[in-house]
Amino acid sequence: MKPKYLLALLCTSVFYANTATAAAADVVRLSKGDQLVATSNAIVTADKKLPWITGKVVRISVKRMSVTIAHGEISNLSMPAMTMGFKATDSDTLDMLEVGDEIEFQADDDNGTLILVAVKEPSA
Repeated sequence: MKPKYLLALLCTSVFYANTATAAAADVVRLSKGDQLVATSNAIVTADKKLPWITGKVVRISVKRMSVTIAHGEISNLSMPAMTMGFKATDSDTLDMLEVGDEIEFQADDDNGTLILVAVKEPSA
């Protein structure tokens, strides 16, 4: 990943449960186990209900606002391991990813469109 963010949020039009947002000057109280997701304009907690999936970035399409990822099983989507594209609605996240990056991510279904909810560097 280009910048070493702890996490990067891919902003979506869907508001996820257990997600709190704050302006840069606001204070966000976190519970034990919460994980921060940071972009240039928001701080939120990653969705606790969604699993973290390991993957490798295969292709990035800024024009289509998508990232193709070779990933493991995504249990919340009943999806086996495969390589496929996910919609990104935040160009900042596309900018921080590079082809070949090993990542962990959260994904969800937004009315038939598979979207990235959060991305982070792999856990040690």
